[in-house]
Amino acid sequence: MLFTMKLTDINRTNLTPPERLLRDMLAPLQSGVMAVTTKVSDVVSGVTKYKETSLKYQELKEQVGKLKAQLNQMEEYRMENLRLRKLLDMKQSLGSEWNLVAASVIARDASNWYHTVTVNRGTEHGIARDMPVINHQGLVGRVIAVTRNTAEVLLLMDPEGAAGGLIQETRTPGIVEGTGHEQQLRLVHLAHDAQVEKNQVVVTSGLGDIFPKGLRIGYITGSEVAANGLVKQAFIRPFVDFDRLEEVLIITGNREGP
Repeated sequence: MLFTMKLTDINRTNLTPPERLLRDMLAPLQSGVMAVTTKVSDVVSGVTKYKETSLKYQELKEQVGKLKAQLNQMEEYRMENLRLRKLLDMKQSLGSEWNLVAASVIARDASNWYHTVTVNRGTEHGIARDMPVINHQGLVGRVIAVTRNTAEVLLLMDPEGAAGGLIQETRTPGIVEGTGHEQQLRLVHLAHDAQVEKNQVVVTSGLGDIFPKGLRIGYITGSEVAANGLVKQAFIRPFVDFDRLEEVLIITGNREGP
């Protein structure tokens, strides 16, 4: 109707009374239509913005995930660098005395029979049975089996991984035995009157054909006399964290020997 009125005379400025009445009546309807149109436009715009925001959020989330992964990898590199630096320092300090081969732990024995780890060095690298294994903390164990590119290491904490020991302060000798627990060893066959005190350091005695003298083992946390009263044993906290072994050094011989 309004469109018809406009077409009647596009230049006409004066409306007839019926036309004015009709325009006044239709004005609220026009306002409603405009309001609805605006609302619909706002909703469509909001939906579009929400989609754009969701896509942007997803992109940012993926970027954050990638950055976290990169930071985690950088932290792994940093920690590995610290461990290798300590191992290198030890290799440099002991290199004048022993021939050393660095190796990485690539597997652990999951059974309850033996406490062993597998490293990525073997006969191809000069590794043989009964070679001592250490890290920057102290004595780890000895090689018990070798392939061309791997070696199996029996850890000192294993009951079968005994080594000759010595209380560093008093020079009292004994045998260091594993208890099967990575946080405890024991020094046995001590005289009942042996001077044993907490925090004394235990090192290898050099007795036997496997472990050279002076390798760090651990410190004494306590002692007890056997029921027969003839001998004493001491409990040792090992310096090596057997549960977190990642890199080791294998002693393949001394500089004066083979």
